[in-house]
Amino acid sequence: MHWIRLAALFVIVSTAESHAQVVAFGPSGTAGFGVSASEAYPARLEEILRNRGVKVTVSNQGVNGDTTDAMLARLDSAVPDGTRVVIFQPSHKDQVSGLMDVHARNVSEIISRLRARRIAVVFLDDQKMKDAGIARQAGAILCGIFSQNVPREDIIESGGQKGRNSDTHPDARGYEIIAERVAPCVVRALSVKG
Repeated sequence: MHWIRLAALFVIVSTAESHAQVVAFGPSGTAGFGVSASEAYPARLEEILRNRGVKVTVSNQGVNGDTTDAMLARLDSAVPDGTRVVIFQPSHKDQVSGLMDVHARNVSEIISRLRARRIAVVFLDDQKMKDAGIARQAGAILCGIFSQNVPREDIIESGGQKGRNSDTHPDARGYEIIAERVAPCVVRALSVKG
């Protein structure tokens, strides 16, 4: 039944929209650390959505090593007018620096500013931060944890080693899994008016 509703949403979105701008906004996970631009999840997501009949452009506005302070500062330049959906993955660098209050405030502010511009926000939580409550309260559509369902063998440590540590990123297959999981959330966001 879930897949029938999802297929109906794809049809509604693909016929109702001539073209939609989506921005993937976040740190190194969004940027596609360790893989080519075409293997990062935003490029894979655009391909998946287009293959399903959704006319969309997904702009990758991920920056390696970003903090939520830096993300807030570049928000307006990274998300141009006309954007329909932002997929927001907050940075966990704030936690490493012990800036939890600043982090929470910035996450809420980023979502609130986007919503004030009538942009739907799809939120990818970082399991270290547990920001789902903040995101929900600010009006975001929750889409799980960023690396949810990515097998251990598709996670690479910064030094190129397989496994999990404090600074890990998916490999190309891992990013594809993320894109497949995020696609229904983006379709849902595109079906929401303002």
